[in-house]
Amino acid sequence: MRSPMLTAAEEKEARDLFQLGYSISAISRHLGRDRATIRAYLRGERTTGAPRARPSALDPFLDYCRRQLTGSPHLPAAVLYADVVTRGYSGSYSSFTRTIRTHRLRPDCPSCGRGDGHAGSPAGPATREVPVQAPRRYAERVARPGNSEANIR
Repeated sequence: MRSPMLTAAEEKEARDLFQLGYSISAISRHLGRDRATIRAYLRGERTTGAPRARPSALDPFLDYCRRQLTGSPHLPAAVLYADVVTRGYSGSYSSFTRTIRTHRLRPDCPSCGRGDGHAGSPAGPATREVPVQAPRRYAERVARPGNSEANIR
């Protein structure tokens, strides 16, 4: 299925053909598009280019989030999310953090020098990765001669 949007070249061609006196029906047949689509572009109801940004559920809370993060750049996103939910935000946590990142609400931290729009607390011993080891029995069975992972299951 083709996109309901015209490309810039298609829009230009539709406008040129319309200026030459072609009907909307003839232009739609020529471009292989619906008449309503051609009509909307010729009337200026639609334009090519980037789609309009849809409002976010977080929009009413953006100023509040900006103030909170300016006052405390290391405020964990989960804490701010819980606070905003109590104020009426109904979106998901992942939508919340995505909007915080895309609007670049988290300021640079003067004390630690981080300016990457980070979320959460600074990395430290509590956030280091712990290697995961396979259970001993599984590892011993695979290590025996003649055994392979495919034979064990």
